[in-house]
Amino acid sequence: MHEETPAAFSPTRENEDRNTRTIRDMYAAFARRDLRDVVSYLDEDVQWNAWPLGYESTTQKMKYPLAVKKTGRKEVLALLQELCKNKFTLFEVVDIVAGGNTVYVRCLKDMTCPRGSRFIGDEMHRWEFNDAGKIVLYRAYIDTAAAIEAYQSKVKEWAPTPDDDEEE
Repeated sequence: MHEETPAAFSPTRENEDRNTRTIRDMYAAFARRDLRDVVSYLDEDVQWNAWPLGYESTTQKMKYPLAVKKTGRKEVLALLQELCKNKFTLFEVVDIVAGGNTVYVRCLKDMTCPRGSRFIGDEMHRWEFNDAGKIVLYRAYIDTAAAIEAYQSKVKEWAPTPDDDEEE
C-alpha cells in the first residue's frame, strides 16, 4: 500500500515556508535600511519590475522612477538606495500568501517623496523564487495614478505674501 506524504511535509510546503521566512526577513532588513542584507536574498540575475513579452507597465511608461526595470543585484541595490531617499511614516506588511515558488505580499505604505509630496498606497508585491530559494523576479502592483502624481508634483514651500501681514 502506498503511503501519502502529509501536505505539511511536502517539498512544495517546505519551499513555501522557506520562501515566506525569506520574505519576512527581507522586509525586516529593509525596515532597518540594511540594503546589503536585502539584496543577499536575490539571485545574481534577478529581474526587477520585469513584465512578460516586452510589456511595459503604465508606471514604467510614465517614467515613475521606482518602476524602472532592473536586472541583477547591483542595479536593484541602486534602485533601493533611491527608494530609501523617501521618508516612510508607514511601511507595514499586512499579509503574506505563498503558493509554490511565488509569494505575494500586501503592504501599506505612507511616504513623503524627495520633492515633498506624499504617497499613500495599499500595494501588492509579487516575488518569484528559484528552487535554491533565491528571488528571481519582483513586480509591484500599485496605485499607478497616485504614485505618478506624488513623483511628478512639485510641492511649493510656503512663503509669506503681503496679504499674510494684514490683520483683520
